Amino acid sequence: MKKHLLLVAVLCMAMHIVGCQQRSDTPGNVPSASTTGDAKTSQLNFETLLEAVDSSIGKRYQSMQMEGMVSATYQYSGPIEKVVEIVAPRAVDAGFSEKTDSETFGAGPAEEEVQEKMGFDMKSVQKRVFTHPNGDVLTVMMMNISSNDLEMSLLTIQLMNPMWMAANGVQTRVPQSQAPSSIPTESGEVRALIDSWGGMGIYMPDSEQVEFLHENLSDVGQELEAALEHEDSGVRQRAAYAIAKIGPDAQGFGPSLFEQLKQEKEQLVRIYLIDALAAVRFKDRETLEFLRAEYDSLDEENVPPSMFGGGKYSEVDEKINLAGALFVLDDQDSSQHYYEFVTRWLAPPPDDMNARNKSGYWERRWMAVISLEGMRGATEAIPLLEAMLKEERAKSWVPMHVPRVLRVLRGN
Repeated sequence: MKKHLLLVAVLCMAMHIVGCQQRSDTPGNVPSASTTGDAKTSQLNFETLLEAVDSSIGKRYQSMQMEGMVSATYQYSGPIEKVVEIVAPRAVDAGFSEKTDSETFGAGPAEEEVQEKMGFDMKSVQKRVFTHPNGDVLTVMMMNISSNDLEMSLLTIQLMNPMWMAANGVQTRVPQSQAPSSIPTESGEVRALIDSWGGMGIYMPDSEQVEFLHENLSDVGQELEAALEHEDSGVRQRAAYAIAKIGPDAQGFGPSLFEQLKQEKEQLVRIYLIDALAAVRFKDRETLEFLRAEYDSLDEENVPPSMFGGGKYSEVDEKINLAGALFVLDDQDSSQHYYEFVTRWLAPPPDDMNARNKSGYWERRWMAVISLEGMRGATEAIPLLEAMLKEERAKSWVPMHVPRVLRVLRGN
């Protein structure tokens, strides 16, 4: 995950937590008239506050602004108290009061929801929340967050008015792909829903959408099948994702998945199409021959991350993904070979491996763990995953994602 996605994650996290505050936390039913598009109040000069923080801990890394909200993010790993010493007196002078239970360590339910949706791991969260009678909320939040290839300590200071934003139709929670109350009922609405998948950014169709598509598969099948050929790669990717989530009941989409795979140019979409073929258990002769040939053509050597890869997976990552699918689809005599290729990456990196190759090796380990999630029956991998959890130098994504895969393999 790149830095800009982590910054989006921080913003969403802060908006989510504040958006979850009870109405009683911000007295008054009418937002302050001064809380307009720039989110500044008549009592608190937010820019002056940030300038004081800048002088103390260094330059802002990113600033964001939307209707009813402004925020600034810093790369900062020092104590949150140093920042609160600057913020708190100014907040109190402007009429804010601090919530007594606002300091929290570790990921709570709100944080867990966001990190699951955003696909990153969180080592810790500290937050201090100040509220004003007019509905304004001032939040100071520190997060230690990481993905498989990046770790950052970030501080965000945010001023927003959740009630004003809600009253004016501004989203204050983590974006949901589709509310249950607005699930489509007609084919035109289904097409509109599917078309909207192209604008979901880093999100995927939620459980309500997948459940709706599953329950109405005979009625929505034509639209879902057409989505696999959609001009927008984001729609194609999410169509494959939804079909994979539906599972064997969607096996009828197998031919369409395979036809799209043969012509698909986008690497990430190909990976999702392969996952979907495995999930629906589509394994006719031509498909298996194609997947085997693709697997054999890819390099299997570990490589360091590419500085100019643009977020692309390496050949060996694609090979791991294909091995996971072939473990499910190919004959039993071949499955052990594919299992061994996936699980070879679960072993800790050699002590004498240089830093760049070790970074690449961790990317292989990430792909291996994710691939194992779809490899039902690969129970021999359970001890290997359990050992990974005990590694002293494991990446921070390990304690979040490995237990989930373990639950799948154990049948829980």
